[in-house]
Amino acid sequence: AARPGDTVCFTGQLPDRLVIDQGGTSDSPVTYSGNSQAVVPGITARADHIVIEGFVVAGADSTGIWASGTNIVVRDNDISAVHRAGVRVRPHVPNGVRPHVLSSRRVESCSP
Repeated sequence: AARPGDTVCFTGQLPDRLVIDQGGTSDSPVTYSGNSQAVVPGITARADHIVIEGFVVAGADSTGIWASGTNIVVRDNDISAVHRAGVRVRPHVPNGVRPHVLSSRRVESCSP
């Protein structure tokens, strides 16, 4: 299991949607990295204090990256050919604060 401050690295092609359910702390998030090489047919994250970076998300039958939690960073991912939105973050809003960062290298061929 991932612990606060860990980096979990993925390589190759994953046959199923990646499910993330282990988060970190506000000072030590858990980073999930695809090293710009790991190909996944989508990512679902339900955790606080996480970083999702460097994945090639292709061919998802729904949203490319779907995340729910607080302090979520989604960056440097290549997202294409997904059935719905490229990235969707459902914010859990403690005290009205939404501390999410979203930036991707490429998002294309996403249908509504």
